[in-house]
Amino acid sequence: MRALLLAAALVTGFAAIASAEPLVQNGKVSLVDRNGKSFEATWALSGKAVYRTTDRTVVRVGTTPTNWSAVKIGHVVDVTYHLDGTTPVADEVIIRN
Repeated sequence: MRALLLAAALVTGFAAIASAEPLVQNGKVSLVDRNGKSFEATWALSGKAVYRTTDRTVVRVGTTPTNWSAVKIGHVVDVTYHLDGTTPVADEVIIRN
């Protein structure tokens, strides 16, 4: 019984680690909400998503660090994000153009 409980705990732990991996998408910014600190991006395969940003969100133009004000409608971006419940939260936004 103890071995079964240990095995179940290990499987649960590995599943939690796997789900914590960041997700990445790339597409085009279609809406920017400066007051709400969020933006919408349109992706070729998955439609649209609205990403919330935080004070920890890193924004870059290529490899050069910049800030949230650089994100503009029409920019092609790569977004690394995680889910807070069902809300995508941007960890890193790389502007490609």
